Amino acid sequence: MKTVKSRAYKDRLKGHKETILSLFSPDGPLGNILVSASADGIIRGWDLIGRSVRFKIQIEKPESKQDITSYHFSGSNLYVGFSEGEIRIFEMLNAKLLSVMRGHEKAITSLQIYDNKLISASLDSTVRVWNPKTAECDLIYQFSDPISDIKILKNTLILASWDKMLRVLDLQENTLKETIQALDQPIKCIDIYEGIIYVGGCDSVIKAWDLENNSCKEYKGHSSWILGMKNHGDHMYSCSDDRKIRVWDRNTQKCVEEFEGHEDGVTCLEFANGTLYSGSFDHSIRSWDLAEMYKRIQERQYMTREDILTRKIETYFRLLSAKKKGKKGKKGKGKGKGKGKKGKKK
Repeated sequence: MKTVKSRAYKDRLKGHKETILSLFSPDGPLGNILVSASADGIIRGWDLIGRSVRFKIQIEKPESKQDITSYHFSGSNLYVGFSEGEIRIFEMLNAKLLSVMRGHEKAITSLQIYDNKLISASLDSTVRVWNPKTAECDLIYQFSDPISDIKILKNTLILASWDKMLRVLDLQENTLKETIQALDQPIKCIDIYEGIIYVGGCDSVIKAWDLENNSCKEYKGHSSWILGMKNHGDHMYSCSDDRKIRVWDRNTQKCVEEFEGHEDGVTCLEFANGTLYSGSFDHSIRSWDLAEMYKRIQERQYMTREDILTRKIETYFRLLSAKKKGKKGKKGKGKGKGKGKKGKKK
């Protein structure tokens, strides 16, 4: 089934002046609020029904004017990582600074909350576990290469690294359980859905790892770095530096839809109000109509089934016609031989 590109997007949420680093729907995929966070430190809360900005805050940056490299939303708090390793915690609605954590020596790449602890990953090749109330570091895991992304899977921490490796860390026993080479190039991002770890990076191929069964599926189609992935419903969605969003059938690994419209690489994805939202290096947030997408996918599937049925019918009648012609040819040859024999006898 041929993938049809969809260039049409519903609309744009305008206002940010820098790269969109993160999108967050506090009420889930059907919620009517979308929170966007930009590299300039501005956070906007969008009312998706009224298509207006419900709130806007500017977070306080360190005096050293570090760049923002990562955001994480949890409850009413906002966790922000900076380019020189500092981490700050804010109240999201009023931008009140709650805590500052220092210890990392390079950019923060990913932040997660586990058991009331903050876990941070950095390009300094370490993962740190923090007590957010005291701002003290309780534990440090040292690795040999920069850590690009982390995710929580039950009581384990999944770490993705520039050395192409996935590592599984037991957070209760503080032990490294497993290490596998997940990609052929450095890993940029991971997503976890129903126990499967989706891995994207610099080789433009997404691999889905089932660690329990030691199996892997591949999703091929992007032409540049994979910058983000998100699973929703029956599909896996991916965004890339090639400016495109691809929608994949998880069972067949085939791309069933492609969204095109951003003017630069697509950095993040989120679902809200029954719609797909995407952020980009082009400073814009665009929305994509999922209902229309599902309709197009179903229509193409129907057309493919009809096309296959038509080909089967055509093949059947072609074979039937050839069979009838073959029988007529045999009868004709038999009559000719009989006449020849009678002529000889006389």
